[in-house]
Amino acid sequence: MTSREKFATRVDLCYTAYEKGVHRMAISFVFLIAILFVFVVLIAVGFLLVALIRGGTARKQSNAFVSIRAKVVAKPADGSVLFQTESGERYEFRVKPDDFAAVHENDVGTLSFCGAKFERFSK
Repeated sequence: MTSREKFATRVDLCYTAYEKGVHRMAISFVFLIAILFVFVVLIAVGFLLVALIRGGTARKQSNAFVSIRAKVVAKPADGSVLFQTESGERYEFRVKPDDFAAVHENDVGTLSFCGAKFERFSK
């Protein structure tokens, strides 16, 4: 075997080892990408579930129809009316012009609302 042939054999062996290293590296890279993808998907699903649970709870609470005894405390000129309940809680609602004209300060009656939406005030 000549020195040229020995050199060619060594180059082939090195190239084969290099190919094996690249192949192993590629498999490791794909494995790493797969793990990161699963991790990101799990985090996204977790955030989605938390948002759905919190949003559903808030939506249920805001859709509760409530009727309570209240007093008209103030009528600012912007078309809103401030009510105060017997327990001291205050609620401010934007009302239609007809409802705004019908209520006066110190009126006492039943305030009905659903979430942040004014329904009616009956004396």
